[in-house]
Amino acid sequence: MSIWFLGLAVTLVSGAAATAYFWLVRRPRDEMSYGLHALSGLRWREFSKLVLAAMARRGLVEASPDPQDSREPQSTFLLARGDERWLLSCKHGSAYRIAAAPVQELAASIRLGAAHGGILATEGNVEKEGRDAAQGNTIELLDGPHLWPEVVDLIEPSLRDQVIDYAAARAKRHIGIAWLGAVAIGALAMAAWPNTPAPARPAACCMPPQRPCRPRWKPSSPWAATATSTSTPPAACSATPSCMPSARAPTRSAAC
Repeated sequence: MSIWFLGLAVTLVSGAAATAYFWLVRRPRDEMSYGLHALSGLRWREFSKLVLAAMARRGLVEASPDPQDSREPQSTFLLARGDERWLLSCKHGSAYRIAAAPVQELAASIRLGAAHGGILATEGNVEKEGRDAAQGNTIELLDGPHLWPEVVDLIEPSLRDQVIDYAAARAKRHIGIAWLGAVAIGALAMAAWPNTPAPARPAACCMPPQRPCRPRWKPSSPWAATATSTSTPPAACSATPSCMPSARAPTRSAAC
């Protein structure tokens, strides 16, 4: 596999994974977080009306709205859906950490008012003690992550666009940084990939030229034959390896 193809593949996979995370997972979370923070800046009356509008989409409308509404903030509302009566309790503020006490208080109001159930809405979070207290009663908990989908379509368009634009800009900035990191990861993958050496060609055998075998030495005269009869004649040419030169027999001069 080409080292350039490896670096390109690592870069594309890392960048695509980071893009999917920041746009599909992180962006909705940032949008919800910034939206809840924006809701906490509303007045108490504005927040209550927003929650009442969300409940009206469920078919729960305020049972007996008072035309002479008091200037004092109202946190509990009686809602009706047919013959059912529900109590709505609003806890305004993103800093709320709902424990067991507010839930038990709403449960007591439900029993005293003979209501069918209750709803507790807040921009904050409900702790484990509060959720445990709501299990034994007909109480729905709408904390931050559950309240935002109910009211996101009911807030002012300008505020909603501001929230969406903020979350999108933050996601795009993180995606750009992630792609730079993906390029760096691809470069590291290319640097760490072991270089496979090319297979070496077999070296050609340098064989020296084979020398021709020398014929047996013959005496040129009878006296030379007599003089050299006691000596050992040169050995006959034996088969030698092709890469080794044949031994050369020493020459001996004939006796006069």
